[in-house]
Amino acid sequence: MHKKERSRRNADRIKAILLLDSGWTHEQVAEVLLLDDQTIRNYEATYLSKGIEDLLSDNYTGCVAKLIPDQEEQLKERLRTHLYRTAKEIGEYVRETFRVSYTPEGMVHTLHRLGFIYKKTTPVPGKANPQAQQEFLAQYQHLKETKAHSDKTSLSMAFVLTTTLCLLTHG
Repeated sequence: MHKKERSRRNADRIKAILLLDSGWTHEQVAEVLLLDDQTIRNYEATYLSKGIEDLLSDNYTGCVAKLIPDQEEQLKERLRTHLYRTAKEIGEYVRETFRVSYTPEGMVHTLHRLGFIYKKTTPVPGKANPQAQQEFLAQYQHLKETKAHSDKTSLSMAFVLTTTLCLLTHG
């Protein structure tokens, strides 16, 4: 039965009951399964009093959300209209706006629950200034016309370097 169980947690619970049934002590079972002997005793008590279904049931419910539904909607709207780089920044916004504190990890879980995902910021070219570009091209054309052929290689290299600059905005 335990071999067909997909959950390791449930397989360990089944193995604990089977080992106890075959005569092993609580301490021996705990040592083999790398669990506390009191945990093994709890498994046995649950199995004997409530059966296998209760032994394998997961009654975990999680914690109550810190933000009320109206605040969650406000946060969703804010995230649709403003770009944040990290969950920590969003947590700071939530703390300042709603007076509710989150750890960065807690904020990530909240954002996932609200349907948001993280996408790493990608590098984009810096803001282009058309006037500055035209001035540079005019200066470059003037230099190209006035310099000898041997100097054109260094000018071309300078032109390439100035056109590949970009602005990285990932923190």
